[in-house]
Amino acid sequence: MFIKGSSGVATHPKLHTYEEGYLLPVLSGDELLFSNRHKGLMRQFHDLAEMTDADFNCTYGELMRNFMEFVQVLPHKSNGILGSLLNYGLARTAAVFQKYCQLRKSQTTPLLKFAVFSAALLKDVGRVISNQRIMQTNEEGEFEKEWNPLSGPLVGQTKFYKMYPISATYLRIETEVTPLLARQLISRDAFLWLSSDWSVFADWLAALLNQEGVGSREITWALALIKREDILAVLNSLDGALVDAEATPITEHGEAFYRWLKEAIARGEILPNADGSGIHVVPEGVLLEKKLFKQFVDFCGLAVNFNVVYVQFGNLMGIAKKGGGDFLHAAYFSPGEATGYTTFSTGIANKARSPHEGMVVDKEFIFVNKEIPAVAALKSAKTITPNHHQRPIQNDSVTAKINLANTQK
Repeated sequence: MFIKGSSGVATHPKLHTYEEGYLLPVLSGDELLFSNRHKGLMRQFHDLAEMTDADFNCTYGELMRNFMEFVQVLPHKSNGILGSLLNYGLARTAAVFQKYCQLRKSQTTPLLKFAVFSAALLKDVGRVISNQRIMQTNEEGEFEKEWNPLSGPLVGQTKFYKMYPISATYLRIETEVTPLLARQLISRDAFLWLSSDWSVFADWLAALLNQEGVGSREITWALALIKREDILAVLNSLDGALVDAEATPITEHGEAFYRWLKEAIARGEILPNADGSGIHVVPEGVLLEKKLFKQFVDFCGLAVNFNVVYVQFGNLMGIAKKGGGDFLHAAYFSPGEATGYTTFSTGIANKARSPHEGMVVDKEFIFVNKEIPAVAALKSAKTITPNHHQRPIQNDSVTAKINLANTQK
């Protein structure tokens, strides 16, 4: 399991925890079976399910492969161990499924078994969204697009990705989004099987949503059978993901600026919305003024022009692709600076009207462990709207067909 080294890119030692800015490979289901112990769990699940190979493969087998390829080597919690979301899911499933089958024996059914199994496996899948944001990149680490987990696994969408911290705001949707992701990972036939008995289906949903009471019966009871130490007993027997990650020189200054900015805000050295701070919360996101990049270059003593850092960071965040040039070259003014705009149309008047120039990024990227400050009084010199707010997002194949049709007119 490794990334082949690229020319001019230094290979980093195998990582147990992720180091921000490093490139990770997208792995197949087979590559994500890290050890013989993982393969042993697959055989154990097959034996406990007591189904024909054909039935097992189209239900349990397909679900496990989809789950593994979906969670990749993501951590179970922010800044956690690589591969721990996968391992924790398998460990809980092993503990729950084995105990449930032992206790119920002939008193259960194949449908109830699969419902218990899938609920245990998918219970934490919402952490894919709440723990981090995933950026799809090329082999050099350049931004391609931000991964939307609701679009399906990274497999087939990209070969490389990076992870970045995300605002704690997204924790509140972790549980609610779990059934949506579960539906995505379970095959159509298996999902229709689950929903063929509304009592079982309601119980299954209640288990995924951590709900007790109405609809909470066999499956929620099964998940409650095991304790944290039962999960840890299995978890400690599973090898972690040892992934060869690579630094990306093409974005190194942008990555360094991003770390510096977050740390400076966390320490109170840079106060958002303060006069002269160079960072302002605006309705469209967070305005990072160009002088902030100059400040970083001077502070670090870098032998590069601040515009190099500016461009690298903009590319790193995918600002031009996600928001267009208006977000990369934004201009804002305070209400008092807008006077004279209707009177003058010269370059001097425009300059007086838009003294705060820089790029606009998502609030959640900047204020990771802090509450997002109130919006400043600054106003944009023009209306700017991100691309994804303007029209439905189309996949590459649809876009290619549209472009081909347009060229043939």
